[in-house]
Amino acid sequence: MKGHFGIFEMIGSIILLLIDPNRRDNKKYLDPRYLKINRIVGIVIVIIILGVILYQVKKVLLK
Repeated sequence: MKGHFGIFEMIGSIILLLIDPNRRDNKKYLDPRYLKINRIVGIVIVIIILGVILYQVKKVLLK
């Protein structure tokens, strides 16, 4: 979907903004040319969070 800014892009742009040492241009990652990298970073972060949650649930259930 061209030009669509979704949840993965939002998560990715927040993470990229947090790790960017130059935070003066804080709207830089909202630019359409960063949509692909925002989406990739967002999906990776969601997968990591889901993995941690599933690991914790598994740990509690198999106690």
